Amino acid sequence: MPSEDGLITLREIEGARKNLAESDLGVIKTPLLKHVTGMFPQLPKSVDLYLKLENTQTTGSFKIRGVANQMKFLPDDVKNGERKLITMSAGNYGKAFAYALQKHRLSGLCLMPITAPQSRVELIKGYGIKVEQSTTSQLQSSVDEYVKEKKYVFLHSFDDLDLIAGYGR
Repeated sequence: MPSEDGLITLREIEGARKNLAESDLGVIKTPLLKHVTGMFPQLPKSVDLYLKLENTQTTGSFKIRGVANQMKFLPDDVKNGERKLITMSAGNYGKAFAYALQKHRLSGLCLMPITAPQSRVELIKGYGIKVEQSTTSQLQSSVDEYVKEKKYVFLHSFDDLDLIAGYGR
């Protein structure tokens, strides 16, 4: 877990690297294409462009790396199914969250804005987790309600130090 001062250290990133290597979520080392400036003729020749192909990652984005690290630090009552997880996302984090819950046979809920594409809603539902939609302005209060009244555990989709350490892999 990250340090008490709220900063992520190299130690936490190295720990996340180990957690990802041990994860059963299929996190892969994605390809890095080096010196690809020639693929983009509009760029100046002085640019030395590298492309990290995170679109080839499990679930199609780097988000699974952060989610895999978050999973390592779940409370025991979540791991044993006594409590459920909740998040809010209309994007790649929601997809990675849903995938991880399916793989770990955990229950959870993804709150999504009503503006989310229906295809993304169906994709996340397809992993077997519940989806509820509301206005963007109501998402946080809905999360708060589930956490307070139903004792769900909230996994933040961007403001979480374990998540960020996983991205640093």
